[in-house]
Amino acid sequence: MRPFARSSSASGFTLIEILVAMAILAILAVLSWRGLDQVIRGREAVMHSLEEERADVELFEQLRRDTQNLAGTDQTGQPEVQLAPGELRFVRRLALPGIAPRLQVIDYRLEQGHVTRYASAPVQLASDLQTALQRVGSDGNFSATRVGGAITDFKVSAWVPGIGWTDQTADIVAAYTRARSQLFGQVPAPRAVTGLQIRATVAGSVRPYRRVLALGE
Repeated sequence: MRPFARSSSASGFTLIEILVAMAILAILAVLSWRGLDQVIRGREAVMHSLEEERADVELFEQLRRDTQNLAGTDQTGQPEVQLAPGELRFVRRLALPGIAPRLQVIDYRLEQGHVTRYASAPVQLASDLQTALQRVGSDGNFSATRVGGAITDFKVSAWVPGIGWTDQTADIVAAYTRARSQLFGQVPAPRAVTGLQIRATVAGSVRPYRRVLALGE
C-alpha cells in the first residue's frame, strides 16, 4: 500500500499575495487617517466657533450690566451716551458699599480686532467727570479689559425719541438739549437716548451678532 502523497504545491501565501495584502492595508490605513484627521479638524472648528460665541455672549452681557445703571440726564452735564466709529462711551451710576453713589465713565472701543472695555475711577464732582470723559484710554485711572472674541466690526446705534435709530452725535446732542429743557417739568428727567443697538461681527463670520438694549432698565 502506497503512503499518503503530499501535494507538490506548498501551503501558505505567495510573495505577491502578501504584497497585495500589505498594499490594501496601507490604503485602508491612509483612508482611515484622513477620515480621523477630518473629524479632528471638524471638532476643532466647532470648538473654536463655540468659544467665540461664548466670548461674544459675555460681551453683550457685560454691556447689559453696564447700561442697566446708566446715569440720568440731570447727572452728567452732557449727553450720557456718546458714539463714534467703533466706539461706545457712556456714564453710569456706581454704588459702592459704605460711600455715596459715584459716577463712572465706561468706554467700549474696537482695537486691533478686539473690543476693549475702559472703566474710569469713580468720580463725584462734575469737573472730575468732564476730565474723565476727555481722557478715556490715556489716563492711568482707567482700567482696560478685553471683552469678547476676535471681532472685525463693532457698530452701535442709539434710539433717540422722536428720531429713531441713529449713529449721529448731532441727533443725540439735540435730544439731550430737549431733555435738559424739560428737567423741571418731568420727574425723573427724560432720557436723550433710551436704547442701544449693538452689532458685532466675529472674525470669520459673515453675519453680525445683534443685540438691542433698553437703557436704564
